Amino acid sequence: MKEDVRHLTNKLLTDGTQEDLTVLKQILTGLNDKINKKHTSFTSALLNMERNVEEKSCSIKMPVSSTLHNSLGIVHGGMSATLIDTAMGALANQLAPEGMGAVTSQLNVHFVQPISGEEMTATASILHQGRKTMVLEASIMNPDGKIAAHGTGSFYLIEMK
Repeated sequence: MKEDVRHLTNKLLTDGTQEDLTVLKQILTGLNDKINKKHTSFTSALLNMERNVEEKSCSIKMPVSSTLHNSLGIVHGGMSATLIDTAMGALANQLAPEGMGAVTSQLNVHFVQPISGEEMTATASILHQGRKTMVLEASIMNPDGKIAAHGTGSFYLIEMK
């Protein structure tokens, strides 16, 4: 396994473009942060997410690079949906009662305009908190203050094991 990784890394270092090397650096930085316990999941590590959870809101920021782009050269909708879901999920888990965890049971995202800037931030807030479910919303704003994407999500509370 190590030889395969070493071979692929050497090939990339030899044949890769500057863009390839930038993506590799982002991935390696994320993996290193995961090893150092800065992240609890590979998703947040590989996407270099930074979390700020407060009492009733959560913001998650991640850098925008070609790693996130679709074939049109703009942020892929699935990447912004992942950021929105992660912000809502982090807040839902923060608000969950002791011994419970929140999992997404429904996600709805409206893509309003392409995301611009060097980073994107999703900010989540709670709309409803029940005994078994929660409903949250989150938005990604462009640097000009206009909404780029907005989502709502339902979260089901489960017992943690």
